[in-house]
Amino acid sequence: GHMGPTAQPIYAIAALTALGGAMNSLGQELAVGKGIDAALAVIDADA
Repeated sequence: GHMGPTAQPIYAIAALTALGGAMNSLGQELAVGKGIDAALAVIDADA
């Protein structure tokens, strides 16, 4: 496909981390770590 090497699960984790950090810096308190843990669980279940 056209996504090449970026079509890997780790890039979804990086995107979620960046989004969570941005939301936190804008004043929306998020438990980013919990979201990352949930995403990793989905990735691990799919592996």
